[in-house]
Amino acid sequence: MPPFNLKPLDQVSPETIKVCRKFDEKYKSRCIESIVSSQRFHHKFYLNVFKGTEFVSWLVKKKLVRNRKQGEELGKRLVEGRIISHVSKKRDFYDSFHLYKFESL
Repeated sequence: MPPFNLKPLDQVSPETIKVCRKFDEKYKSRCIESIVSSQRFHHKFYLNVFKGTEFVSWLVKKKLVRNRKQGEELGKRLVEGRIISHVSKKRDFYDSFHLYKFESL
């Protein structure tokens, strides 16, 4: 798979920046408390991570999105806005088993 390339932050849409700031200020700490843990994946141990599926389930449960598709779309925006990232920084966000982390952890 080719490396995942993010556009520079100054090229991220104002709407995405707004969504990221709101999530960061209002929901990130509660999300971290609920889903972040240490996990083993492919014989490697990761600290302070979460699966894409766990994140989307949390968003749906908290009614921050209406369905899993919207949850995946929000995850992609949060990657673009540098709130979350794939552990290898080589993937966009997917409602899947892939591991992600919050950038400030």
